[in-house]
This record gives sequence, structure tokens and C-alpha cells, in this order.
Amino acid sequence: MSEQIRREIRLLKTLIHPNITRLFDVIETPEDYYLVMELAQGGDLFDFISKQGQVKEDEARKVFYQLVAGLNFAHCKGVAHRDLKPENLLFDRDHNLKIADFGLCNSMQDGVSMKSPVGSTEYAAPEIV
Repeated sequence: MSEQIRREIRLLKTLIHPNITRLFDVIETPEDYYLVMELAQGGDLFDFISKQGQVKEDEARKVFYQLVAGLNFAHCKGVAHRDLKPENLLFDRDHNLKIADFGLCNSMQDGVSMKSPVGSTEYAAPEIV
């Protein structure tokens, strides 16, 4: 198992919060590892915005509040997501936000900057690309 997957599994086990997709189990086979995660059947934020065109202020406020709540919890646990984008923000069947895809996450410490650039180049600042 790669160090990246080990880190994701270890850190996800500490992140039990209503706005973070939950890791229930890890199944190991000779060839693969399967992460059994919470179902978020409501689609992602990118598709939601694409379909809605313009998101109403009340809905945007609710999504933003849930995003900040989930990130605050992760940061209090010392976990940085490092790949936030609309495609990694999912909705459950009740349209509650779930932060997903912690594949690039890492432990963080106050006052210590992370050196490696990560994330999707489509969302990176021009000076990084």
C-alpha cells in the first residue's frame, strides 16, 4: 500500500463529522484496497452549480457554512485537505454538504508551511502553474 493511501486511511479514521464523508471500512485483496465510504447520492457542487446556473443566497450560505464547519473540524484535528474543488464537495440525499476525496490530505502543524504544491492544475493560481 502506498504511503499516500495509508495516510488517507489513517487521517480519515479521525474525521467523523456530519460534513465529511465517513470511512466505514477498508477491504484488502491481493491486488487492491477498497475504501467503504458513506454514500453521497446528491451529486457534487460542480454539477449543482452547472444545473442551477445561479445559486440562491440562502442555499449558498448553507453550503458555505457546512464547508467551513467540516474544514474547521479537520483543521482542529490537524488535517489539511489540500485538494478542495467543487467536484470534491458532495451532497447527501438531504442536500447536506460532504467534503470528499482526502487523497492528497496531510497532517499539519501550526506555524509550519507545507512545501509541496498539490491539487488540480485547473484550479491552481497562475503563479504556481
